[in-house]
Amino acid sequence: MMKIELTYQSFITNEFTSDKRVNALKRAFHFDEHSQLLALALICERYVDRLNFKSKLYFELDLLHTKSFVECRSQSKFRLKEEKQAKHILKSIQQTEIAEVIDIEINVSSENPPLLFNFKDLQEAANLNYNFTSDETLKIIQSLYEKGFITNPLTESNSIPNSMWNEIPNLVRILQEREEYKKVTNGLRIGFFNKQIVNDLNAKIGHGILTTEKIPSALSVMEKVIYDLIVFRLLESISPACIKEITNVELEVSQHIFVLKYCKIVDAGWRSIKGNFSEDVEIIQDFPSIKKGDKLKIKQSNITQKNTKPPDLHTESSLFSAIGIHGNQEQLYDDIEKLLSNNYIIKENKSFIPTEKGLKIIELINRKPLNNKEIILLINQDNYQEISSLTTKLYCPKCKNQQLFINEINVECPKTTCNWKQFRTICGVQLSISEIENLIYKGKTSLIKGFQVKTGKKFNAIIELNEHAESSFVIELKK
Repeated sequence: MMKIELTYQSFITNEFTSDKRVNALKRAFHFDEHSQLLALALICERYVDRLNFKSKLYFELDLLHTKSFVECRSQSKFRLKEEKQAKHILKSIQQTEIAEVIDIEINVSSENPPLLFNFKDLQEAANLNYNFTSDETLKIIQSLYEKGFITNPLTESNSIPNSMWNEIPNLVRILQEREEYKKVTNGLRIGFFNKQIVNDLNAKIGHGILTTEKIPSALSVMEKVIYDLIVFRLLESISPACIKEITNVELEVSQHIFVLKYCKIVDAGWRSIKGNFSEDVEIIQDFPSIKKGDKLKIKQSNITQKNTKPPDLHTESSLFSAIGIHGNQEQLYDDIEKLLSNNYIIKENKSFIPTEKGLKIIELINRKPLNNKEIILLINQDNYQEISSLTTKLYCPKCKNQQLFINEINVECPKTTCNWKQFRTICGVQLSISEIENLIYKGKTSLIKGFQVKTGKKFNAIIELNEHAESSFVIELKK
């Protein structure tokens, strides 16, 4: 993971919880107006939380229950700092054999399928699942491409333009004729495919990696592995969402609260392609009916020693969850592509990491509220040095104690009794942030060329501040 030196104080403060910060971000950057900035701010927030995380030791209690011959586990809702306290509670629990159901909450969640592979994502998947090096994957996919089995693999796109959508059903039909793919393709109904991979905005950077109509007759072991990754990802991407019913059961034992979580798959959707659910929550399809007041037998109780874990970096899925109902998935994908292409974030495996450039943009916005025009200028800013300099804290040269506000038009002190202001554009030349720094801290700029008077005559000059913080020209005399 890349390391960045941070002066990013807005999110680091301990006076606000993570949830409160996320809600504040949502209020600051309305999804319909500033969706790109909202995504970037959430990525930065999570990254900074992770950077500043310090692991702590704690103790939990685990219980093993039975209900109608079905076993399940619950964990203490509380965390204990001291093992002595955990042992005390364990002793009291071991004196009873029953846990009472005091609350039940059932939530239905929808997990969207992944998009198509691009080159980088395919490399990461090959490394994660099969320990292939980047060079090995590159050679294999180049071989598959040259043999005509896959489309151009050297792509940055995860989607296809609408003009290619009609090709997808035929690719699926071809795969259905292969015995090894018949089982997983039978559940896909042509004409009812998930169209989430269609995105015309990304057409300029190509399209995601697809199989072709040419059927491989013989592949090496490594070629078969990569080809299957591409096949299964294509089938997953056009499958419906995975629908899950997650049940949270609160149990009371000796006046202590425990939580039992289990998951029921309502519709496997895209997860049925590989049959891999990789859930943190235990999947129990046939859990017996349960209601408030029911008693669950305790078969076993234990103390578990754990360490707190840092928050996970944001992924596409977690970003969409964080944005919530106000978000639009297609818009989010577009925003992510823009943030990546503008080098505001990078992607490692499935996680997003802000670059120094991205962090500085959010830091700047948190220092001074900006209007819509200023926000648009900022998010489209290509000059990294300008963004970097904008985050430098400058203090008023007149009153000496107020941090200056900087925008495209002027530099000004927010203190009404001071009211110091310096226009950025003087005689046709806009002062750069570095020159503003020179003026504030050194009392004068460097020699600036190209000033122009109304008659059209140009001159070079230094701008300097007097003892009253008033600016004036020191004109360069021609030799």
